[in-house]
Amino acid sequence: MRRPFGVHVLVKVVMMKELTLLLKIFVHLLSLLVSSCAQHTSNHAVIVSSSRYWFNYRHNANALTIYQFLKENGFRDENIILMLADEYAVNPRNVFKNRILTTPEGPSLYDASTEVDYRGEDVTVSNLVHALTGHHTAGLPVLNTDEKSNILIYLTGHGGDQFFKFQDVEEIMTQHLSAVFQQMHAAKRYHEILFVADTCQAFTLGDAFISPNITVIGSSLRKESSYAHHADENLGLSVIERYTYAFHEFLRNKDNTNWGKMTLRQAMVDPFPFEQQRAHIGISDKLAVRKADQVVMSDFWVNKHIPSKRHTKDVVAYPIDYEMPRFSLEAYQRATGIDYRASEKQQKAKDDHANAQPTHSLIEGADPSDGVFLLLTVLLFGMAILAGFLL
Repeated sequence: MRRPFGVHVLVKVVMMKELTLLLKIFVHLLSLLVSSCAQHTSNHAVIVSSSRYWFNYRHNANALTIYQFLKENGFRDENIILMLADEYAVNPRNVFKNRILTTPEGPSLYDASTEVDYRGEDVTVSNLVHALTGHHTAGLPVLNTDEKSNILIYLTGHGGDQFFKFQDVEEIMTQHLSAVFQQMHAAKRYHEILFVADTCQAFTLGDAFISPNITVIGSSLRKESSYAHHADENLGLSVIERYTYAFHEFLRNKDNTNWGKMTLRQAMVDPFPFEQQRAHIGISDKLAVRKADQVVMSDFWVNKHIPSKRHTKDVVAYPIDYEMPRFSLEAYQRATGIDYRASEKQQKAKDDHANAQPTHSLIEGADPSDGVFLLLTVLLFGMAILAGFLL
């Protein structure tokens, strides 16, 4: 049985529309592949330590470790946005004045060559967004990138399931980061992004990402913590996280310097087992055309011009009585209503309370000074009298 002429034409039209749609999808995917495989022309980095207060010294050291490594491998300061929420080098409790150390005998991570772009109260969620998207605010620096720029984003501080904290005041969620990356992609502000987080439950920060060509590496999975590596007895606290320390030590090994051939997976994931880190290193390249075992380290960690090695002897040391310019603590307290020193005391009191032995009471978890406990006690006593009367 032959189809009517009209039906035959309609079938042809539908088939042509489907074919056109498939062709458009193919062309789009092909253009995306070509764009992704095209040679990028520059590398940039955004490094964030979002923690304030002395006991978070290690987060500052994490960020500065990454910063100094990039500087040693060809990055100029105009290609790095460095955000440090506190200035531990000039903290009165720092016995190594004007220095940040992870080993007593090692060079300072903080010296006259360190250029901090955002410090103190300027380290906020909104300023991170401005820096990434290129929206100038109050003359603060932003990324100067285009569609041929690779961007390394490194975050360290306190975090949790799909969020990253800024100074115990605000958080940025994975959904917010995803929206920022979508905006950057639409504005052609990157070629590829390597997103690295060293914080508790770090890998969950990439859960909502949907923009193309983003590789995510996190120092811990959901419900896992990221731990400190070692402490300094002179400072009385932990000085660096396990993942950042192990990663940097791996790169310093003379046998691991062929970064033009070593891949991201080989350098940032495989060498760090759970037994060493007490957490699993998470990696996702599902959004990237080039996978983590194809992208080499030099695509993000080495800049295009010839590296200039940093030598401690070339650094002009601060005078011993030099006071580093710093944010105004009084202005911060007036603006936020937060007492910097009181916050530390409250935190210590909370920690002491959490570590204290629980008070044994008739009702588990009840506080004898609490009115609810007294009310429940009276009710139980009354019920006991009533039961005795009935029996």
